[in-house]
Amino acid sequence: MPVDTPCAEYSKNVNKWKLVRDCDAGSSAIKSRAKGAEGMLGGLAGTAYLPPPNANDGSADNKLRYRAYVERASYVNFTGHTRTQALHICWMMLMATACH
Repeated sequence: MPVDTPCAEYSKNVNKWKLVRDCDAGSSAIKSRAKGAEGMLGGLAGTAYLPPPNANDGSADNKLRYRAYVERASYVNFTGHTRTQALHICWMMLMATACH
């Protein structure tokens, strides 16, 4: 197997890892990730997680409506907050044991 060939485990999980990293990064990462080139709006920012209501319409008006839809979308970063709090708890436990 060539060096640049990803292993099967990596290929199976890479999209899950991207999703978790984007969730952790917050609203801007969620709203900026583009899906791909499929459909008329496939390359626009936000299409990876916010599906366009009318994906087959490539008109400028539809793209503006989708951009407004993405800007209005609300995302609460529970993943990032949970990670931050878990790291804080671990740090406090480490400091408490080190001081005694």
